Amino acid sequence: MKRIILILLFLSVYGQSICQINKEEKSSIESQIDSLFKNYTNVPGISIGVIKNNQLVYSKQFGLANLEYDIPISEATVFTLCSVSKQFTVLGLMLLVDEGLISLDDDIHTYIPELPDYGNIITLRHLANNTSGLRSNLQLLGLKGYTADDMINQHIVDEIIFRQEELNFKPGDEYNYSNSGFILLAKVIEKVSGKSFSQYIKDNIFDPLEMHDSFVMDDYQKIVKNKASSYEKSNDEFVFAPSNYSYVGASGIYTTIEDFSKWATNFTQMKVGNKNIFDEMNKKGVLNNGQESFYALGQIIQEYQGLKRIWHSGADAGYRSYIGRFPDQDLTFILLSNNASVYAEGEALKVADLFLKHLFEKNKKERISITQKPMYTSLSLKQKEELTGSYLSENYEVIRNIRLEEDKLMYIRPDQGNRKTELRPLNKMRFVLGTNENVQVLFNNDEVLKILVDNKEEEKYIKYFPKRYTVDELLEFTGVYYCDELETTYELKIENDNLIIFNSRIGTVNINSLKEDVFLGTSWIFNSLVFIRNKDESINGFRVSGQRVKHMYFKKVKLIKT
Repeated sequence: MKRIILILLFLSVYGQSICQINKEEKSSIESQIDSLFKNYTNVPGISIGVIKNNQLVYSKQFGLANLEYDIPISEATVFTLCSVSKQFTVLGLMLLVDEGLISLDDDIHTYIPELPDYGNIITLRHLANNTSGLRSNLQLLGLKGYTADDMINQHIVDEIIFRQEELNFKPGDEYNYSNSGFILLAKVIEKVSGKSFSQYIKDNIFDPLEMHDSFVMDDYQKIVKNKASSYEKSNDEFVFAPSNYSYVGASGIYTTIEDFSKWATNFTQMKVGNKNIFDEMNKKGVLNNGQESFYALGQIIQEYQGLKRIWHSGADAGYRSYIGRFPDQDLTFILLSNNASVYAEGEALKVADLFLKHLFEKNKKERISITQKPMYTSLSLKQKEELTGSYLSENYEVIRNIRLEEDKLMYIRPDQGNRKTELRPLNKMRFVLGTNENVQVLFNNDEVLKILVDNKEEEKYIKYFPKRYTVDELLEFTGVYYCDELETTYELKIENDNLIIFNSRIGTVNINSLKEDVFLGTSWIFNSLVFIRNKDESINGFRVSGQRVKHMYFKKVKLIKT
């Protein structure tokens, strides 16, 4: 039966009749999907689903839910939705908005007055579209010394959020992903509804949608039937990667592929909510300067191969999740996994490609017909060499390297496993990045590198030359540093002629010099350290920044005796 439904799905997407599709084409559909996931055998795996016309028309599972007992993943296997859970929090909030009980433009302090006053209003909308400026709880906990093996409950998360004295930026000025915002939104739901978040979601979303195998994990010690164990790779072997979280709002929804499909169909076949609610959820955030963000309310809105896509992914311990809706094609692709090695978005889009590739080709032809094909040129070796080097983002957090390899200029991203993309020259200062002609790299006097998307500046990097410190010069930076917002101490000292950071919980983190008084960390919690000096040029402390925590201040409290 599933095979017939899948063939009919293929026909409906391509707009062809059965007589136009030969037997070979029909039989290849499922085998193509099987081929995509053939390597998920005897390893933690994947549950995949395709939704068309408000029905789960295809569902298949690959790999194991539990390695110890060789239990395969089935349609009944339970996974966490990780950050896709944010969509449930937003819908729960929007139901209260629809009742007139709250407004998205309300100040969060109206409902949570104990949150510190940062001098600017933070609205519920700011929280839901990740423009609040609030530091994200997971990186805060990482800086505090928590590791993946630690239990993290609601009290621990609340305490660290409420101790923050500063924001990453003024609310509405920027987009920056923050789990903290959705944790606070869950508290708003509880305050206004008078119910626990878990009960509210059950009563207002799970039960009406008949998602009987779904729940909010508010206690990670719960016994859950059919739950997939969570794994990650360590030294080429899979090991347990348990999700020890017991807080709600940002993650923590557990479900099956069938229940997940019921959630997905509700965006168009609305049993919970209404058109006004989902129209609002589908609106991109707008920054203070009037520019749109790609992040809407708990959703990301971007084009994929010229098609409108509304999506979100999630990662928590070894779990991975994804939902991607193509509203104009009435197609949705969902994925759940218990394997940290899985790139959820990428794997789901491989399935999407099978059904949508004919539209990609059509869009590509239309774009080429209305856009002049760029003319590439050749550069001398000297011209290429002048552009090579390391370029640093203005916030000192991201490095991009330009290297010459086999006479080709390569754009290298160290923070993405040294992922490389060829630069194809349009002239001596302007290049196409890879094969997407809408994404270009512009050099300015070989000192500034800009990333242009559709000719609009998206990123900027400045060429730098790392400062070389002697061991004697590094001694100035050593000492004990304390952060009041984290109640945490770090020691900076010298090992093997290099400056390192030490904390008894996380151990040793190496840091490398970028420029004078600026260092780059080798851990996700220490992207950059900028040292601060007093008027007499002595070191006062440092500010550490990462992807979701900016300018966290550590004061120097003690010298290290040498």
